[in-house]
Amino acid sequence: ALLIAAAVLLVLAIGAYFLFFAPKIEMPDFVGKTRTDVAAWVKQQGIETSGVIFDDTYDFDSTEGTILKQSVPAGRKVKNNVKLNFTLSLGPDPDESISVPDLSSMTKDDIQAWITSNKLLKTKTVTAYNDEVAENEVIDYSFSGCEADTFTRGCTLKINVSKGPAP
Repeated sequence: ALLIAAAVLLVLAIGAYFLFFAPKIEMPDFVGKTRTDVAAWVKQQGIETSGVIFDDTYDFDSTEGTILKQSVPAGRKVKNNVKLNFTLSLGPDPDESISVPDLSSMTKDDIQAWITSNKLLKTKTVTAYNDEVAENEVIDYSFSGCEADTFTRGCTLKINVSKGPAP
């Protein structure tokens, strides 16, 4: 009888653990998603927000606001008081030095390829009619906040490209 009582107590203890104490919330894969996705999930699951921490880092290959890493692997069961760390992308580093090619010898397509490959968000091409400069060639360009030798992704560069002679 003592053995049966011990076995029943053991089964009840295991049952109570799974009913009351075992983690029940499955961790999703947030890599590639956003801070808003995490916030919605945290709220929906009743997870304590004080344990959710975001660290920011520059990352050339990802869009600003995208989650790069999470501390708890996807699929793991967690409790609502879990501590979660997420690494959030700030996008490409605006202070990274970028080599400026000889813009005056480039075409509009060459310039656009250079802007795209270096993710230059503050570099713009503007087109204007010009009787002296051939179509798709550079009329002039101007830097704001830096010069060619100190150019970074965060600098502003405006490049005027010819549309050819006015019709």
